[in-house]
Amino acid sequence: MLPLEETVPPRFRGCRWRRAGSPSRPTEFFGVHFARDTTAIFALTGILIYLMITRLQNALNKSRAATEELSLSNKELNELRVDLEQRVEERTSDLRKRASQLEAVSSVARTIASMQDLDVLLPAITKLISQQFGFYHVGIFLLDEQQENAILRASNSEGGLRMIDQQHSLPLDHHSIVGYSISRREPRIALDVGADSVYFNNPDLPETRSEMALPLHVAGRVIGSLDVQSTATNAFSEEDINVLATLADQVAIAIENARLFGEARNALNESKTLFEKYTQQEWSNFARQVKQAGFLFDGKQVVPRDWVRTITTPVTRVGEMNPPARRDGRWGYSHLWWVWDGRTATGAYAGAYTGLGAVGQHITVLPALDMVLAHKTVPRGNASVTHEQFMTIVDAVVNSRCSGACR
Repeated sequence: MLPLEETVPPRFRGCRWRRAGSPSRPTEFFGVHFARDTTAIFALTGILIYLMITRLQNALNKSRAATEELSLSNKELNELRVDLEQRVEERTSDLRKRASQLEAVSSVARTIASMQDLDVLLPAITKLISQQFGFYHVGIFLLDEQQENAILRASNSEGGLRMIDQQHSLPLDHHSIVGYSISRREPRIALDVGADSVYFNNPDLPETRSEMALPLHVAGRVIGSLDVQSTATNAFSEEDINVLATLADQVAIAIENARLFGEARNALNESKTLFEKYTQQEWSNFARQVKQAGFLFDGKQVVPRDWVRTITTPVTRVGEMNPPARRDGRWGYSHLWWVWDGRTATGAYAGAYTGLGAVGQHITVLPALDMVLAHKTVPRGNASVTHEQFMTIVDAVVNSRCSGACR
């Protein structure tokens, strides 16, 4: 066994020990130091544990803050993604809408370009625009001759057609969308809300909730207005104005071309009528003044008078005709014509000449009466109109014309 001193800690060696119950100062000294050391150890341990807990708490708080920040960032990124997708979809939808509208404008322009009758063109425009754009009502207003009112000339809707029957017109002032657009020479959009709601009290168009009027420009002047109406609220936007303004320009050009074509056609018809009247009048004057034996007009020129005189001057006089039985008749002979000669070629028959055809067809020219007699027959077997029968007809006509005073 070890000696007692070796079992005692070094700092307590050399102390005197007493029996139990005797004063124990060395024992008290040992307990005090031990307690102090233990307290220090516990305190140090507590401090270490506190520091560790504090650090862990801080780390946990930082982790939570980072998590919340990351979650917030993810939320913002997700909202940004949704917003971008929505914008892309809206932009794509707008582009599709614009492309569809431009295609509709092109289709309408191609169709109306070939129409030249204004009365056909105007109703066709309203129907095409309504079909292509889905508008509830489309109307075309044109200015009157005094440039004071806009008159509804065409419409696709039943209400619009009733308004046309009622001769619907609007003054050029701010009391109507159409009047405003024409007088201000700019488009006008009205919605069924606020101050614009006063424009939507038309009993013929009760379903209108949005309206847009666009002026029709041609060569720097306004000739009317294109009025479109929809049953949807807020149906028109500022972007729609650009597309529909292009359509309005195409419509205005088509209307002006049709109007000019109509005026040119009417002027041509009037010129033709006047020319025919003038030609007929001048030919009548010419016939009365010339007093010639005859003339021929083939649409291009008048046969020279000398030629007419030559072919109607007897070559074989009636007294020289053969066989001799014909020498007591009425006619001598010229170039292709039987010329009235002898004692009967007086009065109404002076200068007359006759052409003879098959089966009794005759034509006789009586210059003294300014008359031509044409006798056409319908052959039946060997039946024919004889010369004597034809002359009976000629004499009857001459007598009715002159009442017996011409011979």
